[in-house]
Amino acid sequence: MIDYDKTKDRFDKYIERCKKTIENTFFSEEELSKAADVKSDNIAAGLAREEDDLETVLKEHRKRLIQIKIDHTMRVVADVTKIANSVGAPIDFVKTVEVAGLLHDIGRFKQAILNNGYDDGIDKKTGLSRAVGFGTLRHAQYGQKMLSELGMFDYYEIPERYRFAIGEVVAHHQDANITGDYATRFTSGKQLDTDKYLTGSQMLNEHEKIIVAALLQMVKDVDMIDILYQNISGEMPTVRKSVEYRTTDPVTGKQDTLDEIAAYWGVDPKVIKDYNKLESDDISGRVRLSIPIKEMSPSKLEVPLDIQKRFFNNEDLDLQELQRRRDWTFITGMWWRLNHFLNGISFISNLELMEQNEVLEKIYATYPDEYKPLVAPAFEFAKEKLLGKVIRDNKGEIYVKRRQIM
Repeated sequence: MIDYDKTKDRFDKYIERCKKTIENTFFSEEELSKAADVKSDNIAAGLAREEDDLETVLKEHRKRLIQIKIDHTMRVVADVTKIANSVGAPIDFVKTVEVAGLLHDIGRFKQAILNNGYDDGIDKKTGLSRAVGFGTLRHAQYGQKMLSELGMFDYYEIPERYRFAIGEVVAHHQDANITGDYATRFTSGKQLDTDKYLTGSQMLNEHEKIIVAALLQMVKDVDMIDILYQNISGEMPTVRKSVEYRTTDPVTGKQDTLDEIAAYWGVDPKVIKDYNKLESDDISGRVRLSIPIKEMSPSKLEVPLDIQKRFFNNEDLDLQELQRRRDWTFITGMWWRLNHFLNGISFISNLELMEQNEVLEKIYATYPDEYKPLVAPAFEFAKEKLLGKVIRDNKGEIYVKRRQIM
């Protein structure tokens, strides 16, 4: 049987080593040159002082990144445990999914040591990750490499027959969609007997396909929805300081002037100029400008009617399509998250956890009063139709049925 407690003890020791590595880091001139923005953001958030030196600010910032991922990881472990128990999984499966949840973001801790954020997207021109140290990999793939190729499975003393399954969870939890064999659904907790069926072979038999699929689905389900818990904790604020506006119309190709952009948002041109540190009114070289929200009316952030219509029809909202629009804002982003994440949940028990924990109500409460009317219709619809109705319609089921157009 896999030993979660031993793995957790090793995990805690590894985290302490990561923090010590950050504390002993000597930053290059290039790294320090990029630290001014980090310091500015941390001062604004009350996490740093003007008198703090850049090296200290960077070290404390990266250690906070570590803590954010620890908190996230432990929420994932707690919730996958609840899901596994709710479907009647054997104890060894429960412990296996706990270990998979514990290690799913192991690559993020290496990322925090070397980077000031968690962007690990792949640059289309170079094919390289934007995360220093990852080469051509994203954090999920790099995490699998750490476990399988760089000796961390040995460090954690994970028995051989569990390694391939856990490695697959780590490697694929970041995938946009689960497809193929890993989309297989189980019908009874009895099918999840890891102690009986797992062999460690990469050539999975039918029993193992069901088990690996279930492990991946549970971790991905909880990992995906945890972004909403981050809205509650403040790790991912619901209200941002600015909106990013594309200066060129993607349809006509015409670039707006600074005065036109200022008129669109109802903000003084000088405010935009100062906020973006522009030396002149000429913005011909700027793809985007940041527009500070404290200078604009909340009505400027209202979600476009065509997006609202699709949301209330429960149609799929494509994130990339929305972000290419010039009217994209963080308010539209919350409408997308409610549509995407609630419809993306696989397990009824995960929805039930959200309802019991009043997740939607707590997120809504984080909005200042002037912004509540912009999101209230979306939260009301999500609570009744995407959460409550789905739970009622699927009572007694393991999995959520497919999305239905309202």
